Amino acid sequence: MKFLYLRFDATPNLYGDSTAYLGPPPSGHPTRFWPEKALQDDYHRDLVAAFPHGTIHREQPDRGGGRSDLEYEPRPGMRFPIEVKRRTTPFTHSDVQTAYLAQTATYTATSVPFALLLVGDHSRHSGGSSHVKDRVWTTLHARSPTELPRLIIIGVLPIGRATPSHTR
Repeated sequence: MKFLYLRFDATPNLYGDSTAYLGPPPSGHPTRFWPEKALQDDYHRDLVAAFPHGTIHREQPDRGGGRSDLEYEPRPGMRFPIEVKRRTTPFTHSDVQTAYLAQTATYTATSVPFALLLVGDHSRHSGGSSHVKDRVWTTLHARSPTELPRLIIIGVLPIGRATPSHTR
């Protein structure tokens, strides 16, 4: 989750258009929220730069009955799915897990029981945002009583905020 730590306090112009989603959408933007794809594109660029060529994939079909947003495949058949989501309402750990955990765990059904869930928090940030350590946690999730629990690392990144360094 190095990516989350580097972006947590970053200004929207850190890497130009690539990180513009960290701040509020510009006037004339079609909606008041950044699309999920903005966060996904930035994370994809970060991963591609960090891992060997050809090991980071996007939108691969037939991954446990679905298509994860990103995945790291260090060798054939060993895949680590990464699901990227965006929330426009305030969250609790329970809210995030209820909304996205089952889908993320599903993508691990045909590989190792481990995945990452990265959520862009585009809720109101007028009171600042919590500490980064309050926004990263792990959980185990099994889709049935007989399934091996999947380890999911969850990170929630504040996006669309006017003052990135303003914390509560």
